[in-house]
Amino acid sequence: MLFAATLSTTSAEELSEQIPVVVKLVSGSYGEDVHLLLAQEGLAPTLHGCIRPEGAPVAYVMEHLDGDWVCLFDFLKRDSSPPFHQAIRASLQHVLDLLDEKGFVHGDLRSSNIMVRIVGANPEIKVIDFDWAGKAGQVLYPAVRNESIDWPGRAYGPIQGGDDRKLLDSWWSQETHV
Repeated sequence: MLFAATLSTTSAEELSEQIPVVVKLVSGSYGEDVHLLLAQEGLAPTLHGCIRPEGAPVAYVMEHLDGDWVCLFDFLKRDSSPPFHQAIRASLQHVLDLLDEKGFVHGDLRSSNIMVRIVGANPEIKVIDFDWAGKAGQVLYPAVRNESIDWPGRAYGPIQGGDDRKLLDSWWSQETHV
């Protein structure tokens, strides 16, 4: 469940600042370590923090991506510019390399979970939706998934290192026509 909110920040050096944020309520698992890793590299929304109230879902407070950002699925439907595709694919390769280096997986690296914006002549990406993310081989695919997708692993099976790459490869050429 997602909510729009405003985060108020104050410090001794500055006046109070109002920052638009998204609050995601999560009852199950959430790949906080994976989210933080990618956010440190500018490849995921900044994770401002989380609140773990006893007996209630965890609230993850993160950067709100403004109207300049669109999901990659929608971006590819309206833009067929191969130079953008190449730059986006290179950024996604960087994401995969970072995950592999730390032994992490995202698990749901579909075009609907990748946000894109164009700054000048360059695309930027941010990965979202870390509900399935975590340590490779330790986190599981959910029991129920969209069966029209060619998932690399079985339902309720472990998400293995390399599964993100396989999933990306399975949809990339279809959606980019490259």
